[in-house]
Amino acid sequence: MSVFVPETPYFLVSRNRPRDEVAKNLEKLRCTKDIRKEMKQIESVVQGKMTDGQQQKTTYISLFEDRKCRKVLFINTCMMIFHLLAGVTVIHAFLGPIVDLVGSNHGSGNTWAILVASIKLVSSFAAAVVVDRFGRKPLMIWVFSLLRNLSFFSGTLLPVTGNGLQLRGSTSSDTITCDLDLLHGIFFRLGPVPFAYVSELFPQHVKNVGVPICMGIATIFNTAIALTFPFFMEYLGMQWCFWIYGLSCAGSAIFTKCVAPETKGKTLEEIQSMLDS
Repeated sequence: MSVFVPETPYFLVSRNRPRDEVAKNLEKLRCTKDIRKEMKQIESVVQGKMTDGQQQKTTYISLFEDRKCRKVLFINTCMMIFHLLAGVTVIHAFLGPIVDLVGSNHGSGNTWAILVASIKLVSSFAAAVVVDRFGRKPLMIWVFSLLRNLSFFSGTLLPVTGNGLQLRGSTSSDTITCDLDLLHGIFFRLGPVPFAYVSELFPQHVKNVGVPICMGIATIFNTAIALTFPFFMEYLGMQWCFWIYGLSCAGSAIFTKCVAPETKGKTLEEIQSMLDS
């Protein structure tokens, strides 16, 4: 797939490639043919960096020395962590055993896991269109609020019985359906947004060090959540796992509303100007 990915306009301009080539690549990345204004902005930014000597290699220390870079790193890292604390990877990874423990009259755990994976695959194609149409910030707030309700509802259907996942007789299918809705909401509406923030918020000159740090922290949290989930499920009960996810989603919605910026329809230069203010 990387063979079909075009070079970034910033890279081409920094290498003094012809303007026609830069314009052609920029048109592939935009939904409009009118890219003259953005072309001028890109050329101005690259020329300014070369004039000011900012083309030098950025270090990890310099990332923390700049106030705006620290702010962007904080926002991106928190968005990735909240994305994981909503139960994204854990529920999908353990969906088969969860369904088997809960019990279902409509197929085994593996069958439901395959069904959810199919939903995830289909939803991923529509995710980019939905995000660009409704915007990042309002979509995140709405989805986190929805997932909060779904998580609390799933936990309520599981009675507090110490160990085990004994359900009331008629609630098994409701719980499974609710979990599928939760996963569908995550992957269809929420999945791409934190990664979009990571690619958009970092200034161009620190992106090569900021993105690895952010993704590295997210990987550590993802590993920790996956390793601790079986213990929480065994010693606290499945209902507490869902309630914890619900509380995380509530905090995520508040954080998104108060801290995360809206980047819909903005160029990288406009986003950086917004962060400066």
